[in-house]
Amino acid sequence: PSLLAAPPRLLPSLAPLSPSPSASWLLLTLIVGAPIVGTALLIENLGLVVGLMGSVLGGALMYVVPAAMHAACLLGPLDTAGGGAVARLGAATAAAAALPAGRRVALLADIVLMLYGAVGQMLVGTAVIYNYAREKKAAPPPKAS
Repeated sequence: PSLLAAPPRLLPSLAPLSPSPSASWLLLTLIVGAPIVGTALLIENLGLVVGLMGSVLGGALMYVVPAAMHAACLLGPLDTAGGGAVARLGAATAAAAALPAGRRVALLADIVLMLYGAVGQMLVGTAVIYNYAREKKAAPPPKAS
């Protein structure tokens, strides 16, 4: 199996766009990479682009993705035949309710980690980096002695 292959149930919205899960991951890589490169070409301060992308991708890689993978393993395959997002949410809720108490605690910890990664690391980290870069740009240059 390819390292890029992902279970099709993790990327249901990309399924019509690509013939295989491996191609879905490659397409996702291009979709994420193109705005980063475009932004880097348009902004003078490359450190700002690196900091922002490091904040977003770092939070995703350290907190959101592992917790989402573990939650998907805990819930197992969801029966969502013919349904959209509401059906998936209902199936996930039913699967979570059927879990033993210890696994429900693990699922709750995964949800907390995903929220912390998305809010604490990605959004707050991005705001801090952006404000730092803006303040640094507005500061007068140091005087030469």
